[in-house]
Amino acid sequence: MDKRNLSSFIIAILLLTISTDANCQEKKGDYRVHALRLEARVDFDYFFYNDTTKSVGGFGGKYLNFVIDGQITEHFSYHYRQRLNIAEASFSSFYRGCDWMYLNYYLGKHFTLSAGKQVILIGGFEYDYAPIDVYYWSNFWNNVTCYEIGASVSFHNIAKTHTLTFQACNSPFVKKPFDNLYAYNLIWYGKMNFFQTIYSVNMIEYEKGKFINYISLGNKFTFNNLSFYIDFINRATHKHTFLFDDFSLIGQIDYNFNNRWILFVKGGYDVNNSQSENTPLRNYYDRFVIPGTEYYYYGIGTEFFAIKNSKDVRLHAFFAAKHDKKITYQCNIGLTWKLNLLNAFNRKKKQSVVTENNNNL
Repeated sequence: MDKRNLSSFIIAILLLTISTDANCQEKKGDYRVHALRLEARVDFDYFFYNDTTKSVGGFGGKYLNFVIDGQITEHFSYHYRQRLNIAEASFSSFYRGCDWMYLNYYLGKHFTLSAGKQVILIGGFEYDYAPIDVYYWSNFWNNVTCYEIGASVSFHNIAKTHTLTFQACNSPFVKKPFDNLYAYNLIWYGKMNFFQTIYSVNMIEYEKGKFINYISLGNKFTFNNLSFYIDFINRATHKHTFLFDDFSLIGQIDYNFNNRWILFVKGGYDVNNSQSENTPLRNYYDRFVIPGTEYYYYGIGTEFFAIKNSKDVRLHAFFAAKHDKKITYQCNIGLTWKLNLLNAFNRKKKQSVVTENNNNL
């Protein structure tokens, strides 16, 4: 499948979705598309290094996403997000650009079954944010594989303030289809007044019968206009010291001035001292934060939402420093927009109805 066919495929989905929505009647039991949007982000980046006079910079397109969510019946819903900017000239690579594509089945008020390509359920707020909303990041976030095919079952309380989900999926360490490696994930999303949690326990096969364990604790606090989160992710196997040899610690503080302007400070630390950095690659048990890593970063930035009471157009700017074997400084200015195609179509449809009614007077 060449790139022209991939483009035709996306256009066909858009036209089919919009035409289906246009032909639906407003009546009980009629289920529609809930979300249909295109998301894009473009940035100007400038990098310079403390040990040389070299610097690099330029404009670049970071993300181009297509998102669709909808309801099939009272019991079934579907969710799909495609990153269009990483698709190449084949359908297999196009599918790899699919972040998720899964079906939900609702069993009463408390249980949901889900299957398809899903987010691998690892705790922490940095990991949980959509990539388009993350500006600079931990070593773990930059390297971890986030999406795999699997199935899950969730329990929700009536108020939907707590969700406990168990997921079984392909391991993020698989290198080819049918690699026979799996991940088993248990996650808790909780909301208690000013305090939110994203906690997980994960058992992930990196080789057949060999597991790495994650304990990921994401904690978020909100007090009026001030919010902050602290993530701690511990990684270990039974052959090595269990705590604090291989971990990530991440934190961010946000202050919301008027629901349109946000100032944030973020920093983090990744380390892996569980194995020697001279360990052969085939013997790594942590292949996302590799042995010998000691990486920390920090920065300050701002977001401005150009449309009142809307998150659809966002300007951002930040300065960050990243310390590894050398120090890298980054200056960034960017623009994000999220085009809600469903709202745009509905406004056009309403205008057409008004025009038709006026013509019939």
